[in-house]
Amino acid sequence: MPTGTVTFDATGLTQAVTVTADASINTMLLSAGAPTYSYTINAGVTFDILGAGIVNNSANAPNFLNNGTLNFSNSSTAANANIVNNSVLDFNNASWLPVPA
Repeated sequence: MPTGTVTFDATGLTQAVTVTADASINTMLLSAGAPTYSYTINAGVTFDILGAGIVNNSANAPNFLNNGTLNFSNSSTAANANIVNNSVLDFNNASWLPVPA
């Protein structure tokens, strides 16, 4: 994955992404109309979200299955993501996980 912004929209052929090697991203942007995307972080792998975090303009919440290390840092947010954590999940610096009302 790139270190900038990756955009997921309604035109994507795959809705399941597996992170198989250490990677970092600033922003994960889900466009309006994007379906539910699922992300799996494999065991032994670190996935860092360093910038704005998850920006979800879709009505569908993304799903994360974390079997490795999932880090949110700086001011990144998890937005409305559903996260199943089986390993290490960290919110560092001013990053945050919104609490539903």
